[in-house]
Amino acid sequence: MTRIYLAGPLFTEAERRFNSALCDRLTAAGHDVYLPQRDAPAARGAGYPARVFRANLDALEQAQAVIAICDGAAVDDGTAWEIGFAYARGVPVYGLRTDPRTVTAEERINLTIEQGLTALATSVEELLARLN
Repeated sequence: MTRIYLAGPLFTEAERRFNSALCDRLTAAGHDVYLPQRDAPAARGAGYPARVFRANLDALEQAQAVIAICDGAAVDDGTAWEIGFAYARGVPVYGLRTDPRTVTAEERINLTIEQGLTALATSVEELLARLN
């Protein structure tokens, strides 16, 4: 069982649903998944930003792999930070980009982000195959 940190945008209902569905698929495949939208402290009250940051950082430090959802016109800011943090620690980072838009004709996503990835999958099925 691999401890996975699932990084990705979580601000819209559609993003949260996608994240949850991906988490379910990973769990069914035998992985232990930290999903920030589910597992981080509630985002309210005094001092909540520090609590959320610390909880997510602790989970990143314990992760054996990171899955980063890289959809959208640009990779989400927080996701980009999480990719860099994991890369600096030597933790494998598997990107998932189902969005066909590109940055340039040669780049699927920002080159610095892509170079920090262990692999970039274009479907959930491809991602699961790369993890196993």
